[in-house]
Amino acid sequence: MSVASLFVVLHLVSSGYLDSKTNFQAFMFLVSFAHAGGLNAVVGHELLHRRETVHKVFGTLAYSVMLYSHFFVEHIRGHHKHVATPRDPASSNLNESLWSFLPRSMGGSYLSVWNYEKERLSASNISTSGFSIYNRMISFNIAHVIYLAVIFKVFGGKTVLFHLAYSFIATCLLEIINYIEHYGLSRT
Repeated sequence: MSVASLFVVLHLVSSGYLDSKTNFQAFMFLVSFAHAGGLNAVVGHELLHRRETVHKVFGTLAYSVMLYSHFFVEHIRGHHKHVATPRDPASSNLNESLWSFLPRSMGGSYLSVWNYEKERLSASNISTSGFSIYNRMISFNIAHVIYLAVIFKVFGGKTVLFHLAYSFIATCLLEIINYIEHYGLSRT
């Protein structure tokens, strides 16, 4: 999804396009937009695996738009190393429901990256607590707040709420792919 189409949708929401729609129509508009975001995440995933920095930047931006910037660190540093083990929050267990997997994966990946960053900064003698301007998780969260503040300033509060819902649904779609791809896999 291009930045232009993102801003067109946000403009539509801010201009009252959804006000004349039924709740079901507005929800389907949101889900359709989030579906495009989920597809964008698939492209972002492939870009993260490229060697060139420009590809990694655009891959990360695909997740930043859906407020899931930490995914690239967790995916490369954690998931690839720990896939199908209890240490990988993105691997679904045999007989684990999707509804128990989603919060475990989303929350687990977020916490994993905080721990990776703490280890990285400690090894570099920058910070043993992990609280540093060099902590990418802090940078990601600040960037998300700034991004939402810009959306608020340009499009208004209603659009921020729409974007938060879009981000949540797009992230769920990404994690559903993880659930299906890794369901029941196990290694020690």
